[in-house]
Amino acid sequence: MLPQRIIADLESALRPDDLVISDVGAHKLWVAKRLATRRPNTVIISNGFAAMGIGLPGAIAAKLARPERRVVTVTGDGAC
Repeated sequence: MLPQRIIADLESALRPDDLVISDVGAHKLWVAKRLATRRPNTVIISNGFAAMGIGLPGAIAAKLARPERRVVTVTGDGAC
């Protein structure tokens, strides 16, 4: 599976106001570089200290904060 293809497929499935939470790992770079967003503040990527494992709790928090919106998390094997 090519990362470019996965990001393109995700992008095509997203609505403009869906929220994407990216965990930390190599995929974070693909999300940051390739995922086109249509609205501000719809993609959250852990930066700074970039703690692994932020994807799942971040997605739960996003859903609690915005229950009317769909939430997707992008995570890898190192964060589970």
